[in-house]
Amino acid sequence: MEPARRCQRLTVMDIQPQPHETNRPTSPITPYPSAQLLRSPAQLIASIPAALGYFPNEAVVLINAYSPPGASPALEIGAYVDADVGNTESIQRALQRIPLIRHVATFAVIVTRVPESQMVAAAAEGLRMAADAFGEIVEACWIVSEIADGTHYQLVFGPDPDTAQAVWEWSEEYEQGTVTSVAAAEPMRPLIDHGVLPELHKSEVFSHFDPVCEPDVEMGETLAPSACERGTQLFGLLTTAPQAARAQIRQACDTYIAAPNARLIDTEGSLIIDDVFTSVDDVELVAAMLSGSRLRDFLIVDALERPRAAGAVLLTIARNFSGVIRANALCLWGMIALSQGLIGWATTALACAENEVPGHKLSGLLSSVMDIGQGQSLLELCRQGCLDTWSELEG
Repeated sequence: MEPARRCQRLTVMDIQPQPHETNRPTSPITPYPSAQLLRSPAQLIASIPAALGYFPNEAVVLINAYSPPGASPALEIGAYVDADVGNTESIQRALQRIPLIRHVATFAVIVTRVPESQMVAAAAEGLRMAADAFGEIVEACWIVSEIADGTHYQLVFGPDPDTAQAVWEWSEEYEQGTVTSVAAAEPMRPLIDHGVLPELHKSEVFSHFDPVCEPDVEMGETLAPSACERGTQLFGLLTTAPQAARAQIRQACDTYIAAPNARLIDTEGSLIIDDVFTSVDDVELVAAMLSGSRLRDFLIVDALERPRAAGAVLLTIARNFSGVIRANALCLWGMIALSQGLIGWATTALACAENEVPGHKLSGLLSSVMDIGQGQSLLELCRQGCLDTWSELEG
């Protein structure tokens, strides 16, 4: 079952950011230089499977555009959000997830094979009428039967063509057209680089983080108490015997060196503990490091420097432990996926972490920043924070 997400306040979907997020702009609307994915609705729709990590079916997909920090006129695309087209509450939750800060516009795509159905009509009307205290939420909405090369799409509602041309530089294929190459979409490149394609169903992305080997799960359950105790002791050593703590932390980071340089996305479920770790003690040690936030943060830099090997380590821990250990492993795996451009997979990993430990701080922070297209900036801050943590330990 998909994990529930915390709702955020609805935001105005005007076509430029609200000054201080409080008042509607009084200056005339001016065109923004298009983001790469905003060159046409055809390209925007084609980007959906790779951005989500799966092909949505009978779904409403929300795509949000944001102005980046500073004076840059370019737009950023935030995390894509989807909902069940036949579930009004699901659509409302998706609308409520739209972050407010630096928000420019939201576009909706209805993916359905029954376009004339009452549930699609209700979904479209709900998107059209959705508003908060500032105004309308959805800038424009299109409908398409499936997201595939050459599939016809049609505008459901949106500004008139002249306005769309003036603001978004969309003209010829604004009201209708055909989806461009899904394989050539910008978000597809990281998936291809990692030897995978979008999954056919949403559930397959979430199940990637489920257990795959019963003996490994039993080992995780057996080791969890001693790993937590070891984590408590190691945390104490940070103050009382920092050099002793440093040796164990370095050993934990070195598990990345010994781990296989595997695919980050293990769609075959082939990673097992014996193939990833050289000893049971290393399994316990890494789990101990993931039992608390301070120890966890020591693992970030090395994980980002060895993404495939570290991904194997963290995914294996996440699949076979529970609670805080699993949540922290998922969070670091999500950071690696983000660093590799695998946004949809990173989003799912972070959602699983928050579902495992509601209110998990780092996962929630990463999710909220990714939602506005600024995940890479936060990733760099996390990297620097890890280096600072190491500097403190080494004196």
